[in-house]
Amino acid sequence: MLQSVLFGPVQRAVVAAVGPGVPVAGTMLDIGCGIGRLLEQFRRTLPHA
Repeated sequence: MLQSVLFGPVQRAVVAAVGPGVPVAGTMLDIGCGIGRLLEQFRRTLPHA
């Protein structure tokens, strides 16, 4: 819960900034440390990636 409050706004900003550059059927590699919430946000926002 606290993670969503702290990192949610940053993750949404990253998706908004990077998302338009992701090609259709593009591949994304999450090399970060964590439980994959940013990648999940991309999946919800960009189902074609």
